[in-house]
Order: sequence, then C-alpha cells, then structure tokens
Amino acid sequence: FLALPAAFAVARGDTQRVDVTFLRAAPGQVQENLLIHCNDPESPVVSVRLSGKALSPVLAVASEAVSFDDVSFDELPRVGQREVRELTIANKGDGPLRIASLSVGGAAFSVMEEAAKVEAGETLQVQVLYTPQEAGEHEGVLPILSNDLEQPRLQVALSGATLGSRGPKIEADDGLDLGTVLLGNSGGAELTIRNSGDEELAIGLMSVDNDRFGLEEEKLVIPAGGSRGIPVTFVPDLVRVETGTLTLRSDDPLRPLVQVALAGRGEIPPEGQVSMDFHLASGDQGVRAVGGAEPGRVYGLQLHVNNAPAISGWSVTIEYDHDQVRYVKDSFQASGFIPGLVELVDEKSGTVSIGGTVLEADEGAAGDHALGMLSFELLEGFAESTDLVVQKIGFRRPDGSEEVFTVHSVATITSQALTGMLVGDFDGNDVVDFSDFFLFADHFMGDHPLYDLDGSGLVDFDDFFIFADHFGQEAGGG
Repeated sequence: FLALPAAFAVARGDTQRVDVTFLRAAPGQVQENLLIHCNDPESPVVSVRLSGKALSPVLAVASEAVSFDDVSFDELPRVGQREVRELTIANKGDGPLRIASLSVGGAAFSVMEEAAKVEAGETLQVQVLYTPQEAGEHEGVLPILSNDLEQPRLQVALSGATLGSRGPKIEADDGLDLGTVLLGNSGGAELTIRNSGDEELAIGLMSVDNDRFGLEEEKLVIPAGGSRGIPVTFVPDLVRVETGTLTLRSDDPLRPLVQVALAGRGEIPPEGQVSMDFHLASGDQGVRAVGGAEPGRVYGLQLHVNNAPAISGWSVTIEYDHDQVRYVKDSFQASGFIPGLVELVDEKSGTVSIGGTVLEADEGAAGDHALGMLSFELLEGFAESTDLVVQKIGFRRPDGSEEVFTVHSVATITSQALTGMLVGDFDGNDVVDFSDFFLFADHFMGDHPLYDLDGSGLVDFDDFFIFADHFGQEAGGG
C-alpha cells in the first residue's frame, strides 16, 4: 500500500485527505496497518487497518504441444497442403488476461491471432496452421506473452510431418532381365523389393500383363527396414524378345503403384542327339521331310540316337499340331538297342512321349543306333504342311541317375512333292528293284510300317500295287 501525502499539518477544526493506493505485487489477499504518527499527546500513534485483494489473470493452455503428425502415416499432409489445429487458451485467474504476443518459431507454422484479451474464467480458441513447403518432419514453438504475473511467458511445442516422411517406403529396380531361355523351358530371376520406411509395407496385389511371365505369389508383407526377393518366371513359346510389366500395388503413401519392366528372350534349343527319319531302312537316312501328303495317310518314322552315353533307358517327347496329325495308337516299336527294354508310351493332346527302361540294368548300351519306330496319321484338318518336333530327350544311366535335355529336332510332312525319297526303296540304295521286292515279300500280310505303304495297318495287295507302280524308279528320276 502507498499513502500520500506522507506528512502534513491540520489546522484546528480542519480535515486532511490521504490517498491510499493498493499496489499489486502478487496475486491474492493482502492486509497491512497504516500507522499515523502525530503530536496528539493522548494518541501519538493511530493505526488504521488496510486490506485488499489483487485481481490477477492466470494463463493456461489445454495442451503444451500441438501435433500435426499424430495421425496415420497415410493421413499426413502433402507438401503445400494446409492443416489447421485449435489451441485453447484459458484465463483461470480473476482478472482480465491480455495476450500481448503470439509469434511462431518455425517456417512451416503460423497462427491467425496476434493479440487478444481473455476475461476471467473465459477461453480463447487460437487457430494454429501447418503449411509445409518442404518434405520431411518439422518442429516449432509458439511463445505466448501475457500479463500473467507469475508466468508472463508460456511456450507451446509444435510438430508436423509430410506424407511419405513416415510409414512404409517401397524401393525396387526399374527393370528385371530374365535372360535367354530355351523354348519349352522355364527360366527365372528374383526381383528384390525393399522397405526403407519405419512401418510395415503391405503389397496387396502383384500382377503381370504378359502370360509368358509368372509370379509365385500375389501378396506379401515386408517389415520396416527389410527386403524380400520375389521369384519371377519366364516361359517363352517363340524365338523373340518378350516384354511385360510387373505392377506392384502397396500402402506406400507416396508410391502406391510401382511398375517394373520385364524382359526375356526365347531361343531355339539345340537339335540334340535324337533325330527323326522317314526312311525306315536300317540306319539314319536323313529323310527329315516327306511330300505329297494328304489327309488319311499314315507315316512311319524311325528315331535314331547319335553318340549316346551308356544308358539303360530313354525317353523322347514329340510335339505336334493335334488338329492336323495324331499319333497312331500302339504304333511304337522299340528297337533292340537296349535288350529287355520295357516300352512306355504317354500320349497327351499335342504330345506323345515314348521310350522305356530295363528293370535290372547292367552296363547299358551306348553309341549310334535306332531307338524305335512309330507312326502318325494326317487328319482332315491337315493344311499343306505340319511339323513333328522332338522337344525333350531323357537318358537313364545304369546307376539310376537321369539326364533330361531340351532340344529342337524337326521332321516335316507337306503336301508339296519332294525329291530324295523313293517309295518302295526299302534298302535305301536309291533304286526300287528286286532286292526291295524280296524285302516286301518277306513282310507281306504283316504290319511293319516300312512296308505298309498306304498306312492301313496291314501290308496287303493295296501296298503291293503301290510298290509295283514305283518298281524300277531311281533317285533323280532315272
């Protein structure tokens, strides 16, 4: 308290006014005594009781931090996007609160108000803005300056983050080359997908737009900081470069869709050690094509192996167009190359696998030799030309091990007239003569496909008439 004037004289019968001022040094109730010293002999000191209560504002906030990053990673704002949060400022005192300054520290943050007055018991809603101009995480402070005597400065922490600065983050190469793969084979490679984010990455769908490429899985989850190798397969059907696009759809907020370019090359396999020969005489005559073909005709062919290792069994898979040609059931006859061979035939649509094995193998057979004979019949769908293709061969060794090779050996049946193969030249000496007649006679009324010239399944008079028409002919038209 302050009393003025501090000293004075009062004439007899007069009065003097003294002004007492209450100075608020701190909030709360205050009581003091005002002592008046005078020359009254009976009351030299007079005490006056003074009391007062300081009305003081009290600054308070609902939260000491305003967070713009307390949401799911996929709900964070993008760069340039504005987000707004409200900060509640309260006056919990009994005097008016004057906000002198609201100034934000941090380029990404701002406030709508700069100064305000809050009555006792009231609140003020302050809008805090977050407008990031750069990607990443951001921090700032909001100092509040007021007339609160005990806490004239109160600081609120600010934080924010942009979309992609938190959560999963997918990384993958732009392309994957699966290299060169032989036709009929399957190749593969791994695409590595990495998650460099701080949360689990969920890939909900993986797809490829080219059926020549395949995936073993369509969904996966990669932990934060982890990686996974995704097997991609390639099965070419033509000699050419195949391309495709692998699409990954994930919960990465910045890259929900990632595309990877795929490439692979198909290549014709080597011819291999097994060939087909339309000339059924002993030995490989090298006749890889027959002409003058028409629907209903049956063509026999021999399989020959070149430089075979020691084997106790073998298999050959022949591919063909099932709309133009069919395998003649039960036509396969194995040669005596491997004594005691148990014949096996597996016919499917468009392929036939033939071969066999011995139940108790000894040293096996090796070298060059005929493997066996089989026949094919042309169907009504035959259109000028069709190919028979040996695509796989297998060798079983005497020790039980097996080797399988992808190959590409072709024999052609065409409607065009071809030279180089005489009908009825059974011994392969380039002339249809009596030696061929004697061979034909030995097989008359049998079913050997070499002598069944009309493909009826029986060597009969119809075949004899065909043979007679060609008797005396020589290779080259002589």
